[in-house]
Amino acid sequence: MNIVIAPDSYKGSLSALEVGQTIERAMQNAMNGVQCDVIPMADGGEGTMDALVFATDGQLVSCEVMGPLLKPTLARYGVLGNGRTVVIEMAQAVGLPMIDERDRNPMNTSTYGVGQLLRRALDDGYRDFVVGIGGSATNDGGIGFLTALGAQFFDVDGKPVELTGRGMTTVAKVDLAGLDSRIPDSTIRVACDVENELTGDNGASAVFGPQKGADAAMIRVLDDGLKRYASLMESAFQRPNLSAASGAGAAGGMGFALMGIDAELVSGAELVGDACHLRDRLAKADVVVTGEGRSDTQTLSGKVPYYVAKVARELAKPVILISGSFDPDCPTLQEQFTSIHAASCGPASLKEAMQRAEANLYAAALNVAKLVRMAV
Repeated sequence: MNIVIAPDSYKGSLSALEVGQTIERAMQNAMNGVQCDVIPMADGGEGTMDALVFATDGQLVSCEVMGPLLKPTLARYGVLGNGRTVVIEMAQAVGLPMIDERDRNPMNTSTYGVGQLLRRALDDGYRDFVVGIGGSATNDGGIGFLTALGAQFFDVDGKPVELTGRGMTTVAKVDLAGLDSRIPDSTIRVACDVENELTGDNGASAVFGPQKGADAAMIRVLDDGLKRYASLMESAFQRPNLSAASGAGAAGGMGFALMGIDAELVSGAELVGDACHLRDRLAKADVVVTGEGRSDTQTLSGKVPYYVAKVARELAKPVILISGSFDPDCPTLQEQFTSIHAASCGPASLKEAMQRAEANLYAAALNVAKLVRMAV
């Protein structure tokens, strides 16, 4: 029997590779002669760089950049096996886990370090980029990112603004004349699983601000700031209505900034799947297993398990979901998979569940393996 295991990471607990290897171990311990093909997946967030570098036998390059709170940190970009394409992951430079939970505040965070990573890769001679924008701590509309690439932003007094969410709310003048001249000669694809526009009830601040530490008052300030900022930037980019584009609200407005410099937003899961030759490998499977930390309605917006299940169904392959937990009140989620299983095995705090993630996942996968064994 050939089992393809193509999971996302269990955020904060296990990498996608560790999830895959844990499930593989359970399958091999329960069944004789089983062949497992582990494919670490990602959808644009944490782990996208590692998944693409792993899939293509690439390499990692380290450099110092400014982190989300504008303090020096060590980050990496990946060079794919073709030697031409660089993967930049926002979570590497300005990821939400880089800030202690009690200190999270999108008024204080910046995307500057992401621009530094891109500039470093440009200096190293690369012109083909994939940027994964999930998992960020930011809501600055990309002003930090663009400033690192040569743009300038000023307040009503003509002074440079602070390169944070707070500074974004004070922008009154934009100057893109100094934007890096190598950008128009580059190809930038943005791995993104978010379809939100920049502002409003479905925008960056309202939808993603709370998880980054924003309260109701901050959300109003940030959203109003993004509306003023968007008007200025749409004129500077000569791209009217860009703020309403699908994905403009991703990563606190980084989607908006990237589209402004002609980057193309693409499905993160599909991009990683193509690099991993997912369809060809699923075609050889008898059973497909996928998973993520928690599965709910957001899974249906193009996250890894949804994409893997979509391809598996097209190939008429049974697909099993093993996630840390799932929403039992989401019937549409149930319809996507042959069966759904939760790794969590009883009442526990989030911290306890994360600490026991590997053991719980192994136990759940072992039970799934025994059921699969009975069916063959």
